[in-house]
Amino acid sequence: MSIQAVNLDQPAELIEAEISALPKLLIHFSAPSCNVCTAVGPRVEALAEEHGWPIVDINVETHMEVAAQRLVFTVPTILVLAEGKEMLRESRFIAYDKIDRIMGLMAD
Repeated sequence: MSIQAVNLDQPAELIEAEISALPKLLIHFSAPSCNVCTAVGPRVEALAEEHGWPIVDINVETHMEVAAQRLVFTVPTILVLAEGKEMLRESRFIAYDKIDRIMGLMAD
């Protein structure tokens, strides 16, 4: 994914602070060895772009602590956040229409 709304080159607590500070955020938790994650990424990025939302792709292998803090135990997992709070979670079988609907309801 090309869009990174959060600096991932810092300790987990600072990553979490940046995530919580954003008014809206779409997080894609993935792993390099996950073929499904590779397919999900571009579709999720397109949804974020369509709605004008920031997005971050978090590799669970390199950012285990961030994934654990958000209770992410499987990939792919998509989180829709508002003010750092989880509004929607989709894991494994991603319902893009549900993500699109929630993001639309939260439009400015």
